[in-house]
Amino acid sequence: MYCSSGLTNPRKEALSLYREILRTAKAFTWKHPSGVSWGQILKDSARKEFEQARFEKDPETVARMLLTGRHSLEIIQEKFLDKRCTLDAALNEEFSKRTDSR
Repeated sequence: MYCSSGLTNPRKEALSLYREILRTAKAFTWKHPSGVSWGQILKDSARKEFEQARFEKDPETVARMLLTGRHSLEIIQEKFLDKRCTLDAALNEEFSKRTDSR
């Protein structure tokens, strides 16, 4: 879901990554056993990690954190979409069976 916009400023890159995480977290609407939505858990976790890294000054460390964060987000997005496609296919198959039997 990420489109490279040529961002070179680490602050801008971090903000872009954070916003993308928040947008992605909105898709996770189901509840954790504690009763809190997984989306909220993901948002809280992202906020905590970004706050912990807020004052990091080493450019290599910042770059590594951004790359790791972006890569992790892409993996989550891919897995989410794969699962969604699998569920959609199963629902469509079930719907077809029900309408064909009528």
